[in-house]
Amino acid sequence: MIRVIVADDEGHARIRLCKMLKNYPEIRIIRKIADGDELIPVIQSEAIDVVFLDINMPGEPVFKTISLLPDPPLVIFQTAYSEYAVDAFGINALDYLMKPVSRERLDLCIEKIKKALLFQEEKPRLTQISVKYGSIMKVINISDIFAIKTEEGFSYIYSVEGRFLSDKSLQYFETILSGLRFYRVSRIGIVNLDYVKALHPMFKGSYSLELKNGIKMIVSRRRMKKLKSLLAFL
Repeated sequence: MIRVIVADDEGHARIRLCKMLKNYPEIRIIRKIADGDELIPVIQSEAIDVVFLDINMPGEPVFKTISLLPDPPLVIFQTAYSEYAVDAFGINALDYLMKPVSRERLDLCIEKIKKALLFQEEKPRLTQISVKYGSIMKVINISDIFAIKTEEGFSYIYSVEGRFLSDKSLQYFETILSGLRFYRVSRIGIVNLDYVKALHPMFKGSYSLELKNGIKMIVSRRRMKKLKSLLAFL
């Protein structure tokens, strides 16, 4: 969800833009503001991603103030005066909309916003984790992990280098490995799908999963359907 402020002292322009923004399900309008005095306090108190800002508003001038904030939102300037365009881009405004804004032009603007926010939120891909190994911290490559199992209240990481004890919960590992080639097959186990060797049918539609290193795990029935899909099981 993209959290937005629409700031414009012209009521009809503010209402029109808000109506247009409602056509985009990813946009959530947090506040509608008609005075520059309100804008900065709201930005500082709310988690705002984008401000659609009319350059000529009554109250405190905010033309350059926003860019001086510690964590400023993206700024989209909107105005009827094209002569402000150079100034707008001079303070790193993401876009500049001329009133009245067309749907086609707003489409392009929303795409710019989504790309900019995706770039800002992108996180490095997790490739390694560390675990205690005696008195040292052992670094393990994610791609070398076969499985993670809960045994007697502890988590054990099975990798090509051996078995390692961790004080982290299975839920913790499920969270940090989300989006990678790992799948939780039961209450007590997560497996690396790249190391699955075979699925052995058991009773009442349940299966035993065998990994390439010989480890076997029971797959819960409710998780079996998705596992078959992930493995393109025919």
